[in-house]
Amino acid sequence: MNTRLFNLLTAASIALGGAASAQSPEILETGTDSAFYMSDAAYFSADGDKAVVFVPGFIFNKESWQTLAVRLQEEGIASVAISAKSENAIRRAVQELTGRGHSDIVLIGGSSGAAAILNTMEQVVATDSVTGVVLMSPVRGNPIDDQPVDKLFIVSEGEKSFEKVQALHEASIEPKTLMTIPGKAHAQFLFYGPDKSDVEAAIVEFVTAR
Repeated sequence: MNTRLFNLLTAASIALGGAASAQSPEILETGTDSAFYMSDAAYFSADGDKAVVFVPGFIFNKESWQTLAVRLQEEGIASVAISAKSENAIRRAVQELTGRGHSDIVLIGGSSGAAAILNTMEQVVATDSVTGVVLMSPVRGNPIDDQPVDKLFIVSEGEKSFEKVQALHEASIEPKTLMTIPGKAHAQFLFYGPDKSDVEAAIVEFVTAR
């Protein structure tokens, strides 16, 4: 990783970590002896049916979703942010939310996290409570062509993943939306660029307006 990128992510992590402390998310018990076997997860509490699972990209962790998690929490929407990028972790997060009374769940992921969401969506039984997905530049995966969940694809026009994401959008069934952003920022790096506010607003609207 180059020095500039490392410094950028370090600064963001410090800032987000401070916000997390102020909001006091519940750090979920993890480990091989835990009923909630997942690497590094946090629950942002809220009443109501709606909830979100946040799945980060390769170099990101649960803290990378802090701003969105808090913003949705203020809208009365709970979430679980995880650091793992696996289908098992996503399923466990969904189970955690349904166990807490949330029955209307949106999966939100970036890059490899978005790819893990696509893989999870192929396991229909495991996604009974999932009503929507937000996919930020998934690096791989198959279209969602057999589940009528709401879909929001987000991709930068100049990034390498553009044609892949465009094809995934075209091959997925309705309802679906493709949001294209100027520039080359990939997935969660959009949160550190000039289109940060527009991307965050689109995601919040997608979750709250459904």
